[in-house]
Amino acid sequence: MRKIALIIVLACTMALQLWAQNTTISGTVVDVRTGRPLADVTVTANGTNTGAKTDKDGKYSIALPAATRTLTFSFVGYQTITRSVGKLLTLDVEMDESKSELQEVVVTGYGTQQKKAFTGSASKINPKEFASLVTPSVDRQLAGRAAGVQVSTPGGLVNTPARIRVRGINSISGNLAPLIVVDGVPFITGNLAGATNSNALGDVNPNDIENIEVLKDGSATAIFGSRAAGGVIMITTKKGTKNDRLRINYDMTLGVTNTRNEWDLLGANDFIVIANEKLLNNSQTIRAFPNPDGTDTDWQNDVLVKNAFNQTHNLSFAGGSRKSQYYFSAGFSEQQGVIISNKNTSYRLRFNFESELNRFIKFGNNTTLSKQVDFDQNNGSNALGGAIASSLRQLPNVSPYNPAHPSGRRRVRTDSRPGTVETPSAPSARSRRDRRGRPFRCRRE
Repeated sequence: MRKIALIIVLACTMALQLWAQNTTISGTVVDVRTGRPLADVTVTANGTNTGAKTDKDGKYSIALPAATRTLTFSFVGYQTITRSVGKLLTLDVEMDESKSELQEVVVTGYGTQQKKAFTGSASKINPKEFASLVTPSVDRQLAGRAAGVQVSTPGGLVNTPARIRVRGINSISGNLAPLIVVDGVPFITGNLAGATNSNALGDVNPNDIENIEVLKDGSATAIFGSRAAGGVIMITTKKGTKNDRLRINYDMTLGVTNTRNEWDLLGANDFIVIANEKLLNNSQTIRAFPNPDGTDTDWQNDVLVKNAFNQTHNLSFAGGSRKSQYYFSAGFSEQQGVIISNKNTSYRLRFNFESELNRFIKFGNNTTLSKQVDFDQNNGSNALGGAIASSLRQLPNVSPYNPAHPSGRRRVRTDSRPGTVETPSAPSARSRRDRRGRPFRCRRE
């Protein structure tokens, strides 16, 4: 009997020790925001190799050794949490999405890569560097902001497209301009008009740009093909933020533009003397240049605008919920050039929207509506001259006004020798003053 009692005591002791060493803990893991069960969450006992995973209903069961009373729950995209079990046999857990920021990445056309893992040649431009500048398009503001990117402006007009070269001239007969991609869509760039200047990139509001990446090496052709032989400039526009309240932003920029220097030309009297001396030295007959009313016209003063006014207004709305994000902006820009006939007015609307139906389906759209109005003379690719060059060739002893003509302007005679113009039959007070009512004067040293 004593032996039987001893065996029973030993068996009970071993059972109690075994129960104390392993305790089965169970529970459910759900999303803290939606209450949706989370599958495949890893549950581990701290300090041991014991682990388990939740099923499709978010339930788990794990044998917890006596050496530890703490469980760790981890899942991709969610914050890792640790819970003390104590004497509990059931432990339910709520997990929240991870708020950690991504490392610096590079947009490559087919996605993003970590900068340290990117093997190509690329530069990143921060749009905040030129956000406060008044510009009709972003192409002019790329100068000096990325290594290997050369930007020049072939003309002084407001909406002249900039000439962009990435890593110099790399083609003899092909297109040297880089491919510009806006939100993954290739963009048509360059001067699209023959008689005047037109910049298609002006349809993108510089205030809407979130990120600019410049791909400079040959690997860009593997993504976009031969169009990327001159490099790729990738522009990403702004979007809303998840779980963010409505944010309204308005900015306004005002300014004036003036010419820094003007050509110092001869006055009417000096011009007549030198023109006659030129004819005399060339053994030609001296012609009496007409100047009956003492006209002394400064053609640059009539062509150039003093304190040309520029203004830009931008209004944007951005926000988002747990599954949807939105961004809407409206922009108005008006820039008067230093040439009296040159002006650009832009109206831009943008709406970026993205929504997630479930873990597998996501949809969105990037919509932009733009209108540009360009006021300009015939200064485009088919033009024969410009306003400045013409003002330098005009005669200072001739007034731009002619009261005898129906238009009030003087017209050049086409049936006479070059340089001769039609003169009024009688002097006029109007012919000696410009449109602001001031007499024409020529600046001299």
